[in-house]
Amino acid sequence: PPSPLALPLQTFVNEALPPYVVVLILAGITVLAWLPLWISRCCAHRCCPPSEAGPSRRWRRGCTVCYWIMYILLFICAFMGTLACIDLIRSLERVTCDSVTQLNTLGQSFALVGTNVSAYSSQRSADANTQLDQGLDGLACARDALVNLCARVEEQHSAALALDARLDNATDAWDSALGLSAQASFRCYI
Repeated sequence: PPSPLALPLQTFVNEALPPYVVVLILAGITVLAWLPLWISRCCAHRCCPPSEAGPSRRWRRGCTVCYWIMYILLFICAFMGTLACIDLIRSLERVTCDSVTQLNTLGQSFALVGTNVSAYSSQRSADANTQLDQGLDGLACARDALVNLCARVEEQHSAALALDARLDNATDAWDSALGLSAQASFRCYI
């Protein structure tokens, strides 16, 4: 079983330690960057032994102080840059979370708009289908009425043709009757 300190230690290592590790790595790189200068100083003593007079104690103390001031300034700049990066990373995480939240909200809004548009188009489609069905029913009634009208026109045409034939027969009969009557009356006068 894990110890009671395992979880807090793991949390510390995961959250707080990475910024300090970066600072320590930069400090180590800084020390390594000065290493060639120390080596060259030692090698220079072999090639050119220091003179009896040599640099004064004051001069050496000033060089050492300048070195440590530069080292501390570099360490402070690296530390401030690391803190700025940590703040930047946290800000980016917040911006990313806010962006994801906003995108989810936007996606839900688009889904709602899509649902509303779908419902509206379904309603409009149903209304259009109803109107089209009513129009088609009206056209079917009009077609039926035209068929009935055409049938009646054909009946009337047939009746008119029958009447015309009867009139022709009557006219022929009349002409025949008149012709016979005229011949009879002509015979009566002769």
